[in-house]
Amino acid sequence: MIEDTANDYEVHRVPQYALDLANSFHKFYAECHVLDKDKKLRAARLGLVAAAKITLKNTLDLMGISAPEKM
Repeated sequence: MIEDTANDYEVHRVPQYALDLANSFHKFYAECHVLDKDKKLRAARLGLVAAAKITLKNTLDLMGISAPEKM
């Protein structure tokens, strides 16, 4: 997505990607217990949370928007 945007200047993709990611994460968080009793499942879900956090922060950085560490 970043490479395509850099090549064709269709910058609307970046905020749309951020919105899609935030919506997908919100749905995941609402439907799944992240701190599950199963250690492997908990670790996998925490990994997914961390990946979403990093990706969303990087996307916001690309748009020049600061991301708070806590909400």
